[in-house]
Amino acid sequence: MSCYLWGFQSNIGVCVNFEDHGGVWQFLSPSLSQRLPLRGIVWKNHLQSNKTIDRLHVNFQQLASSSSGGHVDTTGLVHMFVVKCEDMDTYKAKVKPSLSAWVDRMTLHGHEWLVLYVPLGTQMPSSTSVARGLGLSALTQTFRDTSKVYRKIFDRMKGDFADNQKSKLDRFCKIDVLDGSSGVPGQQQQHESQWSEVLIKLKACIMDAFDARCAEYEDQLRVLDGKVTYLLKC
Repeated sequence: MSCYLWGFQSNIGVCVNFEDHGGVWQFLSPSLSQRLPLRGIVWKNHLQSNKTIDRLHVNFQQLASSSSGGHVDTTGLVHMFVVKCEDMDTYKAKVKPSLSAWVDRMTLHGHEWLVLYVPLGTQMPSSTSVARGLGLSALTQTFRDTSKVYRKIFDRMKGDFADNQKSKLDRFCKIDVLDGSSGVPGQQQQHESQWSEVLIKLKACIMDAFDARCAEYEDQLRVLDGKVTYLLKC
């Protein structure tokens, strides 16, 4: 069922469309649900006065992965490209072409968009690792090594699409620590930090999209008002 923006009402919220490239949404959803609704959103209305939205519900709607010439669903206020990638070769051969086509469509239609990179190689449970004979120090080293690989892929991804960002908003996020309870030093802090960044950027995209729609509606009203004024003078 499609969902639409009905203003910032806490019991209705906004719709965010997402495409899941790699089947990783199932791993994100539990942690994301714990952090919703969004809280403490400050919005400046057309009278330039600040309004605070205490709680904003977000409804996530999954769309089928679209082709380069596919139809763009316009019901969502923000669009997300969620992707898994474990190595640079896969990024160059598969992820980059798909993401490039998607970003081009978002830009063409003037949609607010966000990319969420979710590699899974750091998600090995510590209990499984211990069962394989790995101690905490070995697990920590494995986490650091894979994190370096993912950082290179993520930096390359951001660099490749830097020119497609019409605003100063950084539209790329990375979640490579889905669970901070593995016991690896620093992982819990990284887990919380990454999710905080996602929520901050999601809020920014939602507010930019809402501002754009308000401006569009105001332009339409001005056009209608001009037509009415013209007819009254005739």
